[in-house]
Amino acid sequence: MIRVEVRLIDDISLGLGLLVRLNKGASMTFQRRRVNNEIWLPAEAHFSGAGRLLLFKGLRIDASTEFSDYRKFTVETSVKYSTDKNR
Repeated sequence: MIRVEVRLIDDISLGLGLLVRLNKGASMTFQRRRVNNEIWLPAEAHFSGAGRLLLFKGLRIDASTEFSDYRKFTVETSVKYSTDKNR
C-alpha cells in the first residue's frame, strides 16, 4: 500500500471515554515513497481532528510529519568460530 486514508464516521472512545474521545470527522493519512528503486519508506503522515482528553481538556489537532533525507548505509560483519573446547 502506498497511501492509507482514514476518516471517522462516528465518535470513538478509548478507555471507556475517560482517556480519549475523538469526534466524528477526524482523519488520518499515511503515505509511503519508493527510495532508490529498492524499498518503500514512510514519506508523510497527517492527522486532523477534535476531541477530549481525560474528560476535561478539549483539543483540536492538525499535525503533519514529513520524512526525508533517507541514506543508505553499508556495514561489514564477520563471524568467527572456535573449535577449541577449552574456551
